[in-house]
Formats: sequence, C-alpha cells, structure tokens
Amino acid sequence: MEPITINLSDAAVWTGTGLLGVIALLLAAVAWFLRRELTNNDKAHTELRGDIKTVENDIKKLLSGEVPWVRTLMERQN
Repeated sequence: MEPITINLSDAAVWTGTGLLGVIALLLAAVAWFLRRELTNNDKAHTELRGDIKTVENDIKKLLSGEVPWVRTLMERQN
C-alpha cells in the first residue's frame, strides 16, 4: 500500500475554503432570520396599533360615562 501524502499548501487551501464556506452559511442563516423577524415585526406592529385604538376607545367611553356601571357610579356621587 502506498502512503498518502498531502502537501501542506493544499491542506491550507482546503481548510481555508471550508472555513469560508461555513462562514458564508452562517451569514446566510443570520440574514434569513433577520429578514423573517422584520417581516413578523411589521405584522405585530399593525396588530398592536389596532389594539391600542380599541383601548383608547374603551377609555373614552369610560371617561364620558357611556358605560352603564360608570354612569351609575357617577350618578351616586352627584
């Protein structure tokens, strides 16, 4: 059986190429994750704006006495 010889410069090239490949894959994974999170973040903000509007309307009703139990309390104070 013949011994297998590997030239040191060839090993360095293969190691460097493999390392660059791993770095490229990691960067691609990070980019994909960030893009996905930003897309989901936009949807979440849209839903949050709707929820805030609902809460604002409820508070306005409470402060104006449009809710029956608040109206009763306000009448009792007078």
